[in-house]
Amino acid sequence: ESENNPTWVKQGGIVVYRNWEKDFKNYLSVLRSYLIRITNESVSIVEHKNILGNCRKISFADIHFRSLLTSPSYPNRMDYHKMFLPEIVFCNSLDIPEIKSFSPTEYISSTEIKGTSPKQSGLQIVDAFLDYVLSESDKNRRNDNIVYYYPYFANYFSSLFEAFKNISASVDSDFSGFVIVQNNHFRKREVPVAQAVSEMWRNLGFDATIIQTNE
Repeated sequence: ESENNPTWVKQGGIVVYRNWEKDFKNYLSVLRSYLIRITNESVSIVEHKNILGNCRKISFADIHFRSLLTSPSYPNRMDYHKMFLPEIVFCNSLDIPEIKSFSPTEYISSTEIKGTSPKQSGLQIVDAFLDYVLSESDKNRRNDNIVYYYPYFANYFSSLFEAFKNISASVDSDFSGFVIVQNNHFRKREVPVAQAVSEMWRNLGFDATIIQTNE
């Protein structure tokens, strides 16, 4: 058991606290009350739509976005496919084509590198970081960087850029968005996610700046 994490996923199974059923029922009760309240307060003429798909490829057709709030996957070498395995298994068991899971390599920040080629984003801040990844002098570390870390980070930034580029094609003229990210570190160097995201949106023709940071 963990002092600060009541439930977590590990390869081979799920570990949860005892008496979790009571917590889950309380959660469902609160969720039901919240949904009833926002349903009563909602405006009937507004149509809400949830879309499940690959945001790098999906066509939003005639949908136009006025706002964006997202916290994309972080490049912390976390296997998001394994992390969401219980949800993936459940969705697949429903046998509904629209919610079938993607292959592990399709996830942004996928740790599945074997059989893939590094994709280039063309971003200056990313190129500088990738140069650092390849600058390792230690022979063993350098080999690890070439085989795994370089393609991992290259594919992460390229995939994220592809997602934003696809979404940006369907935004209104008064569009504004907020992207919440976390910069972790790789071998004493900051992984420049926030800086790269800003450069991505500027390259797409938008005004973009980092408005708040904290350590």
